[in-house]
Amino acid sequence: MRIRLDCNGLRGRSGRDEVERALLPLGVVSPNESLPRAVAFALNHPSLAVEFLRRHRVVGLGRRHLLEYGNRELQQLPKELRDAFEWRHRLDVLLESGWGELAQAVMETGIRTAGIKGAAMRSLYAHATDRDAGDIDIMVENVDEAWRLASWLRRRGYDWCEYEWP
Repeated sequence: MRIRLDCNGLRGRSGRDEVERALLPLGVVSPNESLPRAVAFALNHPSLAVEFLRRHRVVGLGRRHLLEYGNRELQQLPKELRDAFEWRHRLDVLLESGWGELAQAVMETGIRTAGIKGAAMRSLYAHATDRDAGDIDIMVENVDEAWRLASWLRRRGYDWCEYEWP
């Protein structure tokens, strides 16, 4: 099946559904024979691909699929895709640094933590960066330990969202 879409002509729900179906294999951990078509579609419609990958939080996975199955180097990709992948990489590096600092906090304070949400899902992927994350969510045993850990992190320049517990 060949899908041909005019990017400028996509309007309404049906156009978006077609794009979703065309790009879906880019966001699947175990892709099937549809992946080469999805790669071709993404390379021909990079802005739609970036929108899809960001919306479904799989920019990292899409990057890996496009580079591996598209037989391309990063610099050979369209600019929109390169920019999105470079942004994702910078964020992943920053988050990895955060994991290191969290490990140091746990070691120094003795507070036990457990990753939740995206942090808990990382181990389910072959590559931790396949699932996009924008923060590190953790649980601690009680509110006193939450405040102690938050204090340790704040002394090192971290802050928390106004609408979340420390």
